[in-house]
Amino acid sequence: MSLRLKIILALTLIGVAATSAIGVVTYTNTRHQLLSAVERSLNDAAQSMRDRPGLADPDHDGDGTVKPGGSGVSGADRPRSFEQVLVQTLDAKGAIVLQPRSGALPVSDTDRSVAGSSSATASARHDAAVDGEPFRMLTMKFRDGAVQLARSVQENNTTLDRIFGSTLLAVVLVALSSMLLGWFIALTVTRRLERLALVAGEVASP
Repeated sequence: MSLRLKIILALTLIGVAATSAIGVVTYTNTRHQLLSAVERSLNDAAQSMRDRPGLADPDHDGDGTVKPGGSGVSGADRPRSFEQVLVQTLDAKGAIVLQPRSGALPVSDTDRSVAGSSSATASARHDAAVDGEPFRMLTMKFRDGAVQLARSVQENNTTLDRIFGSTLLAVVLVALSSMLLGWFIALTVTRRLERLALVAGEVASP
């Protein structure tokens, strides 16, 4: 491998490695912050349900929960401070008592276990999909059954996808720029070395 090619490859690898490292750190930190925000909102909503178990529709926007089948009720609406959190209640057997107007949330075996648990602190967290949209869910013991709190993470995933795409684009651009820079530096260096070799050869010749 020629010296010129080695210089080009070295600069390209350094540029790609540095850009990739920055991208990975940015993606990881952003993902952690977004997930933490979702978990905090679920925790705050859960605390609101504990503090105000009869929480109704405080903002009168008509987005309260409904009984399966669509009949409206005036209780257990999602907390005012967390408009993005959906609320669904279960009885002790895990059957839906009240569901969001947008549609029922999925109920897993783990959720049913929480609903039937005798422990007042029983809870479970998991990811779920509702009509193809990803949600983060928190199910906790509530009265004689359980309450499910869910928040969509679609926006988070979209943000992370954009960061991933931007990182890939940046890596490609940096790789091309590094190759051009490496080619220019390698050309300059090798020309100087060739001149020195030529001068040394002339000096050494009798």
